[in-house]
Amino acid sequence: MQYIFKFSWVIYGANQIFAKKGIETFNMRIEKIGIDRNSANIAIRKYKLYLETENSIEKLKKIEI
Repeated sequence: MQYIFKFSWVIYGANQIFAKKGIETFNMRIEKIGIDRNSANIAIRKYKLYLETENSIEKLKKIEI
């Protein structure tokens, strides 16, 4: 589980960097290192879900008395 999280974190970060230069830049670079687009997209979605969940939990903790 820990490796999936780290993989998702790295792919998400790479996407954030290369997305500014255009979508094709990210896809080309990710495929050059041997990761298919589907795996990368799934990892990005998983990490985004983690971030959304983490933010929601923090907001709930602030609301509790």
